[in-house]
This record gives sequence, structure tokens and C-alpha cells, in this order.
Amino acid sequence: MSPSQFDRKKSLSRTRASLKMGHNYSLQKALLILKSKYDSKAFQKPDGSILDIHKLKPSDLKPDSEKALIIFKNLINMKTLAKISPDKRLLYTLLGTNDQQFKDPFLVTSDILKLLERDNNIDRAVYLAKLVDPKDAVVGMNAILQWLLERGDVQGAFKNYNDRKKWNIPVNSQTYVILFDGLAKSHMWGDVSDQLCDKVVDIFDRYRSQYTKDETSINNHAARKEFIAKRCSIQHFNACLSLLVKNFKQDQEKAWTFFDKIIPDPKSKLPVLVADIQTFTILLDGVKRFSIDKSEEIKNNKQMPVNEKTLRLLEIQGKLVSTAEAILDKVLKEATPPVPPTREEVESNTQILDDYRAKSRRRLINIDPSFVSVFVSCFISSHFGTGHDIKSGSHYMYVQKGMEYLRLWCPEIDNLCNFVSKIDTESKPITPSKSLKYHTDLRLKSAIDKLALESSNVLIDEASATDVLPENITSVQPLQKSIINPEVVFPPPPSSKNKTRAIFSDKKKPLVDFTRVPIEDIKLLELHRAYETSRGKFGRKLSHDQLSILRRERAGVNKFLISNVLDGLLKLGRKEEFYLSIWFILSKWGGIEFQAEDILRIKTEGLRRGLLREPNVAHIDSLKQCETEQKHKEDIVDIMSVENLIFKLSEQFKTKGQTASHVIVDIFSSLANYSTNSFFSLKPRIKTADVIFSTLIKDLHYYNDYNYNISVLEKKEKNIPNNTPRKSITNGQLEFFLEDLNRFLESLITAEGRLHPHSPSKYLLPNVYLDSYNKIIDRIYRSTWIDTSEEQTLNHHKQIVRSGILLFRPQSLIDPRENLQFATPIIKSMEIVYNNLKDKQGLSTEDVIVMTNLKRIFQLDIEGQAGIDKYNNLAKKIQRALQIDTKQKNKVTIISKAVAEEENESKLPA
Repeated sequence: MSPSQFDRKKSLSRTRASLKMGHNYSLQKALLILKSKYDSKAFQKPDGSILDIHKLKPSDLKPDSEKALIIFKNLINMKTLAKISPDKRLLYTLLGTNDQQFKDPFLVTSDILKLLERDNNIDRAVYLAKLVDPKDAVVGMNAILQWLLERGDVQGAFKNYNDRKKWNIPVNSQTYVILFDGLAKSHMWGDVSDQLCDKVVDIFDRYRSQYTKDETSINNHAARKEFIAKRCSIQHFNACLSLLVKNFKQDQEKAWTFFDKIIPDPKSKLPVLVADIQTFTILLDGVKRFSIDKSEEIKNNKQMPVNEKTLRLLEIQGKLVSTAEAILDKVLKEATPPVPPTREEVESNTQILDDYRAKSRRRLINIDPSFVSVFVSCFISSHFGTGHDIKSGSHYMYVQKGMEYLRLWCPEIDNLCNFVSKIDTESKPITPSKSLKYHTDLRLKSAIDKLALESSNVLIDEASATDVLPENITSVQPLQKSIINPEVVFPPPPSSKNKTRAIFSDKKKPLVDFTRVPIEDIKLLELHRAYETSRGKFGRKLSHDQLSILRRERAGVNKFLISNVLDGLLKLGRKEEFYLSIWFILSKWGGIEFQAEDILRIKTEGLRRGLLREPNVAHIDSLKQCETEQKHKEDIVDIMSVENLIFKLSEQFKTKGQTASHVIVDIFSSLANYSTNSFFSLKPRIKTADVIFSTLIKDLHYYNDYNYNISVLEKKEKNIPNNTPRKSITNGQLEFFLEDLNRFLESLITAEGRLHPHSPSKYLLPNVYLDSYNKIIDRIYRSTWIDTSEEQTLNHHKQIVRSGILLFRPQSLIDPRENLQFATPIIKSMEIVYNNLKDKQGLSTEDVIVMTNLKRIFQLDIEGQAGIDKYNNLAKKIQRALQIDTKQKNKVTIISKAVAEEENESKLPA
């Protein structure tokens, strides 16, 4: 900042400080004026009771006091009903302002925002806006309008907008953006009426027609700049369009008719509107939402035959895909720069260079991630029911096409697909699994054959059934990069010193590049640079936040595009690739570290065992000081996206009595662990743990339902009476579940230690976690354990003790005043383990440690903090011993399986 700029800023601060002091009553004098002038008047509260002004204190007249608002409303009512003019300076005190502040629009707007926040209504804010000079109240009234729309008060917003004319408070360009955009956000999809559409379009047309003058006829630069800022622009058009696309009547006729207004008309004097990428994004997103609404309507129609539903859903998504590709063709055309001439062509005809420069002045559309995400979601979606069943989402051909577009536009996603393709050399992840393809083709063939036999046509456009098949909607040929994302030569930027040389440089760049700085941002940075170099005489000053946004490093991918590709892998039945994609994302952008060769273990062992090796599992003894350095890229992966991935894993990976709990715990453990997340910038939160607790409880319900259904079918086939327990869990299921539960709790305790390293150690986990844990243990106890031997049953109880022994506390040591929860249900397993071990001979070292320390816990007679410390010491010994015991048993199991596999292989014929 230059010395002159600093002096101006300092002077402005002093001026505003003096304005705030103003000429106003003190609180004590304001109270005396109130009591003396309005002693005989009744001040009514909102509930109808009377406010006694003689009991008021000076602090009750502060603007943030509830009583100040009551007094203000009563004074205004007196003016309206009794024609009694209230004391102006008294009103100023109640508003928290003074007549000197009215001269500064910034202070006026600031006071209006404070009043809106304090009062939660607009009465005092509007009154303040009416007191000041109309031109100084414009921004403040815009803030009131936005406040109303954010709360869904459409009627109040229109009244406020119309009253401005009565109060002689003008509107500005931003007023229309706030109005249109606020109305759009206030309405759900499909809920916008025709009347509201017509009303908004009428406002838009009247605003657009106000400035029909040709800007080139204005010679003064400042006047021309002011004129351009006031007139209707594409920003207003986009805000209005975002409302109209929410009207679903007559196939969104209102939106399409309005969209035609950007078509150039040589005879019209209205300002020309040039569509930008946001225009096409809004339109395409609206068409997609409309298609989803129609699809849901068909899926929920219980009277419609299944085969008819299949073809109608194909027709809807087919229309959407066709529309999306038509919009894409238009966008690519508007984004492609003109081809520059060669030196030879210019030397033979200089007019060619002038023509190229004229064409280069056309504003090019910048294809951004928002448009790509909306476009791809027309192909990869969970809503259209055109896959292998009505709940499966998009047809695999559409998903393949969407994945192709992503790979051509985003090198990071192409790298991801190349990475996970190493898992299977027979099939690339962009192709559907054989099972999914077979069932999808069978479903479509059955629907077409059935309707052919009935000789009926159920399609809206009376097309043949085969016309709605994906192969007849979009090309089955692979996409060509030269068409979808060609290498082009962009016109030289404004900052280029030698534009002619830049034209002949032949430096080609991809048309779509999300890391490239848009030309609009370059122009803003140039204006800021001009402002600094000229010391404020020219250009435009940008705030620190604006500069940070413009100068940030732009990633070539974001979380929405990542979500598209992960959904695509699931829709193609590629579960292993989906799981590996998660690790690719966490390691590349989430700050998580793991060994790349562990990928091969997925190939040999499958998903069941997860990816992390034993040394990478978090252990509760390794609590250290948490790190502060940032590592993960929040624009690409954040903790909410991790939680969404966990939810998808839990929903999609249940099969044949098995769940994805192991791989889910793997992910959480990688977040909590020091060796995999050393920087700890991507941190789990309470919601993350809640998602996993919820997943574990759902897994128990799934085990119960699966085992019950399988048992009922088996007994029905054998004609055996059904005495199947409603809640049951097999030995294998319980073994895996308890192993995952232990790993999760150890990781959760580690994460809590890293998140709160200086918190008091009265408890390891908060009550909300203990409540979920206790529900899981109760559910396990209430389930019937089937196919478990006596030794296996003992091992399961050991695992329950291991999971909760650090979270347990004897009843004698629980202080009810602390209101803390503990793992009280595990007392059952503690007693079973102790009673089994005390009667056994030849116990292992670990079993002896467990038995003796359980006995000491049962006999513990020390109270207070000494007793708690003693219990914690005993509990840690038990937990460590059970950890060692579990590892030894796992090694024996692995060796036994390996020996069995070798024996089976030796029996096979050569």
C-alpha cells in the first residue's frame, strides 16, 4: 500500500469513527425522554401484556435489547394510529444510529444488517433505510430483500421490492440478481407456478428494455463504464433462468421460451446477451431434474406393468442424453477459438490477419468442472432405472459413455482408471462386469419381446421399442479426443507484449483444462495490477480474499467429478476397482500413505481382508501429539466425501452373508493412524464414527435376516418344521465382525487422542460413542450364535472383552454426578471368560494374565481416583494379552488354511 493510499484509508476510518459518535442521546437521557414524553401511553408487549416503562433501565434501550424493539414498535404504532410523531433522536437511539451516520452508505448498510440479525424481522431495518437519503439506502434495501428470500418469504420479498418505488429508493443491477436468484432458491424443483414465471419474466423484460442505448455512442469512458454496469447482463438472465427451469409444466416450456431470448436479433435494440458456461449448466441441470422427476413418477406408478416401465424409463433417459449431447455440441462450438492463420497466409493476404483478430474478440466459453459434472450425471445416475433392475440406475452403455467423457476431459481421472485397471488384466474398469451386462440385456430383451407379443406401443413419441435402446440413442463408437477435447491455439491474452508473434507461435493447448486460469480472472488480476502500479489512479482494487481465490492453485479435478467416476464404477459392477479407487484418492489427494504393492493382495485375497497390513492398524498405546501441517486437498477430498464413500461401501458390498465392515474399518484406521496419516489434516469427526457405528449395527441386522431366510428355505426344501431363530449369527460372521469391531474401537481411541491431546483422561470416548457401542453388544447377546463350538464361543467372548475392557468401569467406581457412560454390557463376557479359564488346565501365558487380572477387577475394593487408576492398569494388561492371543490364533488359522490348500492341490490330477 502506497503512503497516499494509507493516508486515505486512515482518513476514512477517522471520518467513520466520528460519524458513529454523532449527535445522539445517551442511554440515560433517552430513558428520561421516554418516561417524560410517554408517561401516559401504554406500551404493549407481543403477548398482550403491558410493559412498564418506569421499571426500565438505561441498558434496556440498547439496540440489541428485546425491550428496545418493543418500545420502537409501539412508538411507530403511535405515529400511525394516533398521529403522534415520536422523538427522532429517541428513535435513533433505539435503532443504534444517528443522523451523522446517515451520510455514509457503508455504515447504514452495516446497521441494517445488525438490526436484521438482532430482531429476526425487518421492521427496524426498513425504517432505518427510509430515514436516509434514497441513494444511500440501495445496498441496505438489497440486504433486506436478500434476507427475506433466504427465509422463503416470497410474498414479503415482492412487497419489499414494490414498496421501494413508493419510498423513492431506487434499485440497481444487483437488486435483480438478488430477486431472481433468491426466488429460485426459495422454490423446490417443480414447484414454480406459471404465474410466478410470467411475473418474473415481465420484470426481466422491463429491466432489459431500460438500457437500449448503444454503448459505443458514449464517448466518456467513466460514463460508458457506468452504463454497462447498470444494464441487463447474462448474469441477470442466468438468475432468472434458474427459477424458470423449476417449472415442469408443458415439458419446461417457460424455460425453453425464455432461453430463446439470447438468440441474436439484428432488428432488436435490446442489449445483446451472450450465453456463458453457467447458462448452459443451469439449463442442462434443469432438464436433468425434470427427467428425474418423470422417472420417479413412473417408478412409483404401481398400476403400470413392469415391461412398460422399463421402456418408458429408457425413453426418458434417452431424451435426456440426446439433449445433453446437443447442448455439448453448442458449448464446444462456443468454446473453440478461431484457427489462426499461418505466416505464409498472412504474407499473401494481410486481410486474413485482420479477420482473425476480429473473430478473436468473441468471448469464448470456458468449460468448467460444474458443467462437466452436470453433463456426466445425465449418463451416470442412480435415478433412471435403466440398468439391470429398476433400482440400479443408468444403463451400462450410458455409464461407459459418461466415463469416457470424464477420462478425455480430466487427466487425473484417466490416471485413476489406469491405476485400478492393473487389478484385472482381462477387463478394463470402464466396461461392465459380465453378470451385470447379462442381466441388463436380458431385462431389456424381455421387455421388448413381451410388448411385441402384445402388439402395443407404450412410448410417448410413438417410436418403436428398439429406438429407445442406448445403442440407438448415442454412438457406440469410442469418443475421439480430437472432437471432444481437441488441441487448439487460443488468442493471445491481453497482457501479451507481442500479440502478432503469439498468434504465429502455434502453441496448442487442450480445449478443456480445469487447471487453466479463465480469461475473466486474468482480466481482474490485470486490473488489480494496474491499480497497484498507478497507486490507485487506474484499474480496480481487489480484496485479499478475492486475490487469494484468483491466485489459488487450480486442481484438475474436484470432489463432484470424483463422485461421478466412483458412481460409474459401481454402476458397471466393478466393486474391486471402486475400492481401489478410494485408496488412490486418499493417497493422492487425502494425505494417506500406503504401500502400492498392497494392491496385489486384493487380487489374491479379495476385498474381504482389506488393504492395510497389520503394522498399519492403529494401536491405542501409540498416542502422540497431533500434527498441524496441512496435507490433503479439500477441494478434491474432504471428510464428508469419505463418509459418503463409507456409506456406499456399506450399501453396495453386502453379498452372500458377508459385508464390507473390514474394508470400512480399513479406511477409518488409515485416517486415525500415525503411519498412514502422519499430518492428520484429513481428520475424522463425530459424524464419521456415527456412520461406522450405524454400518456395524446394520450389518448385524443383515446377518440376522440373511441367516433366517437361508435357514427357512433349506428347511422348506427338506420339508422340516420351521424353528429358525429370528436373530442369529454364524461363527464365521461373528469372528469377522468382532475382529472389525476391535480394530475400529482401537482406531477410534487413537483418533480421539490425536484430536484432543490435552483433554482430561476421565474417559477414552464420549457418551455418544459408548451408547452406540453398548447397542452393538446388546444386539450380539440377543442373537443366537449358530455353528459355534465351546472353544469358539469362548474366543468370541474374549473378543468382546477386548473391545470394551478399556471402556468399562466397575459400578463401585462410577460417579453418577459425572454423567459418563461406560461399556457396562460386557460384564457378561467378562464373567464367562473368567469362569471358563479358572477351571481350565494348561493355560497359555496370555490366558493366565487375562484370568488373574479379571479376578483382581472383580475383587477390586479401592474407591476414588486410586481405584480408577488401579482398574485402568488392570484393563490395559487384559487388553494387551487378548491382542497377543488373537494374533497367535490368526497365525495358526492362516497356516492351517495354507496347509489345507496345498493338500487339495496335491490331490488334483496332473
